[in-house]
Amino acid sequence: MQAIDLHPESNQKRRVVAMARTNTITNLKKSFGLLAIFVAVFTLAGCGDGDGQPSIPNSAVTPVVIPPGFCDAINFEDLCKDDEPAIINFNGGATVIVDNPDRGGLNDSAKVARMQKFGDATFGGTRFNPNEVPIDFSDGEVYKIKVWSEREVPVSFKLEERNDGQGGVTRVVTHTGGSEWQELCFSFSGATPARTIGLTIIFDDGVLGAAVPGVFAGDWTFYYDDITQVSSCDGTPAPGTTPPVTLYDGSGSPDLVPGTDYGEITAFTSGSVLNPTFADDDTFSPVYAVTSGTGYGANVAQIGFIGFDPGFLTAYESIIFKAKDLPNSVIFVSLFDGGQRLRINLTSSGFVEELDGGWYQLTIPLAPLSGLTTATGIVIESDNTAPAQFTMLLTDIGFGESSGGGGPPPPPTTPSLGVFSETNTSPTVNITDIVSAGNAVTIDTSSTAVTPFDGSVSLGLTFSTGGQAFGGAIFQFDDEDISSFDTLKFAIDTSTFANLADLTVQLEPPGGGTPGGNVSLSAYTPVSTTGNWDVYEIPLADFTAVNPAVVNRLGFFNARDGSDVLLAGTLYLDDIHFTTVSGGGGGGSSVLVNGDFEDNGGSLDGWTLGLFDDAGGTLGSINADSSGQGGRGGTVARLIVAGSAASFNDAVISQEGLGAGTVTAGDTITVTFDVYGTVTQPGAAVFAEVIFLNAMGQDVGGRDFLDSDPTPLFPTPTWTPVSGTVTAGTGFVPNPMGGPYDVSGGLVLSLKVACGAADGCAQDISFDNVTFTIN
Repeated sequence: MQAIDLHPESNQKRRVVAMARTNTITNLKKSFGLLAIFVAVFTLAGCGDGDGQPSIPNSAVTPVVIPPGFCDAINFEDLCKDDEPAIINFNGGATVIVDNPDRGGLNDSAKVARMQKFGDATFGGTRFNPNEVPIDFSDGEVYKIKVWSEREVPVSFKLEERNDGQGGVTRVVTHTGGSEWQELCFSFSGATPARTIGLTIIFDDGVLGAAVPGVFAGDWTFYYDDITQVSSCDGTPAPGTTPPVTLYDGSGSPDLVPGTDYGEITAFTSGSVLNPTFADDDTFSPVYAVTSGTGYGANVAQIGFIGFDPGFLTAYESIIFKAKDLPNSVIFVSLFDGGQRLRINLTSSGFVEELDGGWYQLTIPLAPLSGLTTATGIVIESDNTAPAQFTMLLTDIGFGESSGGGGPPPPPTTPSLGVFSETNTSPTVNITDIVSAGNAVTIDTSSTAVTPFDGSVSLGLTFSTGGQAFGGAIFQFDDEDISSFDTLKFAIDTSTFANLADLTVQLEPPGGGTPGGNVSLSAYTPVSTTGNWDVYEIPLADFTAVNPAVVNRLGFFNARDGSDVLLAGTLYLDDIHFTTVSGGGGGGSSVLVNGDFEDNGGSLDGWTLGLFDDAGGTLGSINADSSGQGGRGGTVARLIVAGSAASFNDAVISQEGLGAGTVTAGDTITVTFDVYGTVTQPGAAVFAEVIFLNAMGQDVGGRDFLDSDPTPLFPTPTWTPVSGTVTAGTGFVPNPMGGPYDVSGGLVLSLKVACGAADGCAQDISFDNVTFTIN
């Protein structure tokens, strides 16, 4: 099961089972050793002798005492009914609270949950919506659940981050069967979503259930109990990781020694006080204490391990260390001497595992980071939000060896040759100079005047007009053979350059101005847009006079208006590199299943269906429709939703894992479909969205709209074609870790019909002839 999945409720085959409750509390005894509680129930006088003990007028009712912590777990007991989360069954998963059918041993509870899985959908299950959200993971990022099953069955448990089932993180543990209670443990250490608002359990995800109504035995009846949040599966503190190559490990004998293997350990000018023998921590001792200083005008704790040979980090695969006592739960890790700087949230980053005693284990993969070939050290520091002096604690600092391990796999990379880029840096051309030619151009290689496209700076070029007929800036570098690449790719921001309509891009040799040695930017259309940055891909074959075996100059000349008149002004360039884009990951192949909805005589086969709202009410429907809407023959997908002020209402069809293992960052995805329908406002909108999945099948935030345009579609009662592109790995919001998003797990195409929380909203929308092509 992938971590992005749609777990909706089906309106047509809904099986929401009301939970039967009794007000009499009997023999409450949990398996973890709580006392039994008995409540005497006194009846009023009956019809004669023997009808019961007479009532005692004005006597006090015996109070019900809930033992401390008894209701912390989701345990389905009557005492805890006021604390229980809302239960939502979906797509054939039917949970009801019942008496424990097998009390004793591992589970002596009076009440448990029983789930039957019916044949509505392969992902039928139950979601729990806690009363207090988001879920607080300070008590641990691990869940234990007691499960009873006759047969061996995989149990999926998911942390939900959205009400539509998208996003979130799933773990799968197998019950071995045998008609017994077993305690299963689901660890989310270091991988909890930033905001978890629900918990979902599914038995045998991906397999259609076959429960029989009224028959509570067999392969599709399961019991579960005591959903408990804990710190670890074995109950012992998480040990964390000791790096195989150490800079500091508390023993005083690191593998890499300052003054011998590298230059020094320094606090720079932060004013931080460094103490490598701090021994007052209860979990690890000694540790490296870095007490904040105010050298930068605020309380900042900073330590650097610097003075290595340039490129030393290429011998390793990760930076590894433990950290504690960081203001705002944020830590920064930098590659020293021009490398990338990462801001890491200790409570939500996928690079972090929470340990005991307030410690966090960090394992940061190096491969995706820019600056590896030039960095001469690493820097670890706090943010600047602390109102007073504090001490940051560190230990087990070092590097993971290049032979393996070291955290999440890096995203796949497209072969590239960097010119001016903080993402495409392995390798780069050897630049000898960047010079102005013709009319003067002011060159700023570290501009922060606009938000950079990648990394921390961009290239600013300020053009002037004068006595010459040309003017530009040109990179000069050692001879390079670029014949293994087919494209020049870069990002350009012209937002501050009034009336700019064109620019000449030039490769040399041959000399400047030679026909076939240059192209006009206006002849190309951006392949993607992020903010003010347009990304261009220019085929190297278009430089017809250039021998790709020997290239040593790249220039940007002649900023001009629509009448070819030279202009004065400033533009910005970033992520300039040579790359290979033809063929890509998909080779022009379509990877969508049943895009015309005609399979098996007309169906929604191959699509995941989702109906979602906040209030659990009736939403509408998703159907394979062949009624001939708008004169369209055959079958279409018809999505209907109705609005409600109590909740949002969405209907979604999607396909997941498209192009998994073949699509690569930079591939162009083309999506087309026909749409038809009626829209009643307020709050109605239709969206087409592509979501990127990483190597673990997770949505880590990479998503984009067609042509990077988040404007909703508003269909009409006329069939209308829609077409757009997405560049794999880009995302509507740039990757906060820098570089492209990981797309090795494939992509999700989502077509969503939405009503906001507004009375009167209604949509009846149909889709047909959907294609998804990787170019």
